[in-house]
Amino acid sequence: MQEQFQAEAANTPEFTARMIGQPDCSEPTSTKAEPTASPSSPVTTKPWEPHTEPSTTSHSEPSKPSENHTTVPATTPSKTPPSQPPSSPPTETLTAPSSESQTEDPASPSTTASPSETPAQSTTVRPVTSTAAVTEGMAQPLSSAPYNYAEVLHKSILFYEAQRSGALPPSNRIPWRYDSTLTDAGNNGEDLTGGWFDAGDYVKFGLPMASSATVLAWGLIEYRDAYEASGELDYMLDCIRWATDYFLKCHTGPYEFYGQVGNGQEDHGYWGRPEDMTLTRPAYKLTANNPGSEVVGETAAALAAASIAFRETGDNLKCCFTLML
Repeated sequence: MQEQFQAEAANTPEFTARMIGQPDCSEPTSTKAEPTASPSSPVTTKPWEPHTEPSTTSHSEPSKPSENHTTVPATTPSKTPPSQPPSSPPTETLTAPSSESQTEDPASPSTTASPSETPAQSTTVRPVTSTAAVTEGMAQPLSSAPYNYAEVLHKSILFYEAQRSGALPPSNRIPWRYDSTLTDAGNNGEDLTGGWFDAGDYVKFGLPMASSATVLAWGLIEYRDAYEASGELDYMLDCIRWATDYFLKCHTGPYEFYGQVGNGQEDHGYWGRPEDMTLTRPAYKLTANNPGSEVVGETAAALAAASIAFRETGDNLKCCFTLML
């Protein structure tokens, strides 16, 4: 029905004019037909004669022009509907072009293609109903994955290990990293070593560190089987614990939490290795009189998610954390 509507609409001059943005041509602008032959021998186009230009689409019957219009050769052949509507929706086909000339003889009428005939080389366009093929009883993807996701997990965890601050364990897998910032301490000498450096500098910001730990913990909770299958489960647990152990150090008492170690302006002026840094690193404490609800709330979320992640290992992460509002 859609192709029939399009064919009928295409043969209507008024409709065609509106579609291409031309003025309405309901009244004839010329009483002479355009020549189709060479200028030396002009030939008037007759409605019952086929067009002499090559045609890529067969026509069932040339459309009869109206009495007020002369036939003008169209640059694109139009489709005419079949004499009877098909019993099923037409199937779009892609036909390979033929190398032979398709110029029709002007003296003979055009040949009408039978609806049942199918071009020799055609491809039926069908919707894709499945993204996997079945081979020997096993589902196989149509195309191989572009990444080795086990390697992606492995290198992602190594990235966090490269950001570690403090005394590194014997299991350190980054050969060019050593102990650093071992003098990080609170206002009363509390041990604030550990945690992750932030964004390429050496400041330890509590909010982005806690946010990262929360996402990592929930990723492990949701896709624990993937970490087990890739052999990265223990490394991810160790990665999360490195952050949460630092958070517990920062909770130095009721209504106290250190949300930052290091000064950003001073730190950004240093371009050396953290192992060689000798800058003074102040610590910033949150209290009831100096609140920081965003930092404390995100840290509580990170500890809660980590507790769930460690629950299956039998190593529950227990702490007493007082929210400061």
